Amino acid sequence: AVHNDMQGDDDERACGGGPESSASASWVALDDLLPRDLCEDLILLHDLAGSRGYRPCTEACHLGALLASRPHLALPLLKARDIVRDAVHAHFGGGCGGDLHFEFTGLLVWLAGGQIGMHFDSNRPYLKQRKISAVCYLNSQGPGEGHFEGGTFHFEGGPSVPPARGKVLAYWADERNVHCIDQVTRGRRYTLQLWFTDDAANFSEDRKLLLDRFSSGLSPSATFLPDELYKLESGEDMREMKLRQLEAVTETLGFTKGEARAGSGAGVLAWRGRRVPCATMDDALHLATLCSKAAAAPLETTLEDLLNALRRHNESQALEMRKAWRKSEEMGELYLADDVNYGGLLPEL
Repeated sequence: AVHNDMQGDDDERACGGGPESSASASWVALDDLLPRDLCEDLILLHDLAGSRGYRPCTEACHLGALLASRPHLALPLLKARDIVRDAVHAHFGGGCGGDLHFEFTGLLVWLAGGQIGMHFDSNRPYLKQRKISAVCYLNSQGPGEGHFEGGTFHFEGGPSVPPARGKVLAYWADERNVHCIDQVTRGRRYTLQLWFTDDAANFSEDRKLLLDRFSSGLSPSATFLPDELYKLESGEDMREMKLRQLEAVTETLGFTKGEARAGSGAGVLAWRGRRVPCATMDDALHLATLCSKAAAAPLETTLEDLLNALRRHNESQALEMRKAWRKSEEMGELYLADDVNYGGLLPEL
């Protein structure tokens, strides 16, 4: 289903489109644009790699940080944003006088207490390059496990857009679309946030990411992000908190942060009476998450079996990411070719 708001003459002049043109739509909501399995993978991606957000009561996972630290996990994010870009081009491309390019890509989670008042997205001089905003809802509003309450999107003087899994809300980022988000009162509101620009020469996210990596002669390979990025307002490390939440299935023993480099450390993960060492909290969190999904695995399945399966899977996805990166170098933008095989974030058991 498609819902949109058609502006009057002023908007037609600004967009350069006639009344029948999609460019004259100030905003559009597309139901079920992102498939359920992709939404679930993006939620899992954030839970594995997310860090502290830029606002109170938020968490975030930026594409640039992901490519720097855990590039083998980036494929579902690239896949999702390509789907959204095609839809945004279809509805708004004619109104921009040129091509649209990614300016920012990231997962954003609003926690209980998170909200934002009336504003528009290009309301600062350093944000004027943002032409189109797109919010992609990864879970739904309402009662039930995995859902959240509150967090409704409101246009000033106009309609409200209730969040629903798979829905994408896209709108002009300027003063035509002043909006706010109600306070989230329960749960976690997962979204994929995208901004688009028509000034690729100065503000293309893809060109910057490619340049940053190629200028140092690197294709995507993992480096550690500072531990400070994972520190909550309480001072607790987000990864330690998530590991504790998985302790109904696993047990983390003697885990300490390393002193030599951010993200390093030493610890032991236990499952079904077996233990394996983990070099980093990121490794422990990924393995503990797999353990939580393996409750129905045969009793003879050991923790070493899961660890080996996860290593093989990560190596396979890293190869696919390098394949995508080589094609991206040729294209001049991050590009997910048809021959790139995305196999999910966890191995099949």
